[in-house]
Amino acid sequence: MFPAVCHGNPNYPERLARRDGAYTVLHRDAAPAREAPVWTPLGGARVEALPRDGALTRRRFLFADVPAGGDPVRGRLALLFNDHVALAWVSADSESPTTVLIDHDGDQVVCVLEGGATLDTPCGTLRANAAEHVFIPRGMPHRWRVDKLGLRALVVEVRGELTVPRAHRNDYGQPTVDAPFGHRDLNLAAWFARPGGTPAPTPCTLRRGGRTYDGSVPNNPLATVGYEGSVYPASIAWEAPFVRPRARGVDLFVHERFALHTCLTRDDGPPVDEACELATLALDGDGAASLTWEPLGVPPTPAGTPGGIVVQVRARDALTLAPDGVLLMDR
Repeated sequence: MFPAVCHGNPNYPERLARRDGAYTVLHRDAAPAREAPVWTPLGGARVEALPRDGALTRRRFLFADVPAGGDPVRGRLALLFNDHVALAWVSADSESPTTVLIDHDGDQVVCVLEGGATLDTPCGTLRANAAEHVFIPRGMPHRWRVDKLGLRALVVEVRGELTVPRAHRNDYGQPTVDAPFGHRDLNLAAWFARPGGTPAPTPCTLRRGGRTYDGSVPNNPLATVGYEGSVYPASIAWEAPFVRPRARGVDLFVHERFALHTCLTRDDGPPVDEACELATLALDGDGAASLTWEPLGVPPTPAGTPGGIVVQVRARDALTLAPDGVLLMDR
């Protein structure tokens, strides 16, 4: 996924592998526990689809009035989804208890708009600041620690794995000269040895097969004494792809059925030429965040203020409205 790094000392290895062959080995200071954890399904965890009303119309989700509260994992408000991607809104505070999340279904990209948080992972501690994209690979245990100012973000949950566009990386996974971002643009986790200490149950949330489970594991999944490989969390500033002159926009990450795109708002024409559904995250002139959903067949229009950075999910398959999304729609 990214250029390889290595920290710490080898010990009990745990391998996180991706379908393209990239991997990371996490080195633990304790052997795996003999007893298997018990996972309890969370009621109502699966997002149920609302039937389409047949109207091809532009929909807008407003986030200004969403109260802060809840944790960044269980407090997510599902907006749109299909079989390959789901979009959710987070408005978390620092008072709610957090849990370790292990998502085996796919990668996550958290687009932070306001506030901030610290992300604890086996690869170190990563800061998540406003106007940054935070990439979390599939299967990577992580826990959010929200700042006092809270955390407001759009979460792109993937069913599968994301990659950097092939045109922007060489055979060794390194960014090419015309890539939207280079290795120095990536903010990596600050690694330090985190011994497991005395084994104690650690509360965890697990995602697998489209369902969410609660449970606890005997050893802390965040505790490592080293790691090596090219699969690790990282963040990148929203403005990084636009430091160098380039076209209107660029794909940051791609999937077989959708792309995570970023571009500058312009008034001189529609931002998309290809046939796809659009979900566009933008800020208006007053700094209020909103998500605009434009189904296939609806002519796309510029979102946000001219010259502002917008983030788009360009899906080749139809998106479906989730129940939480109905509550946040601009009527």
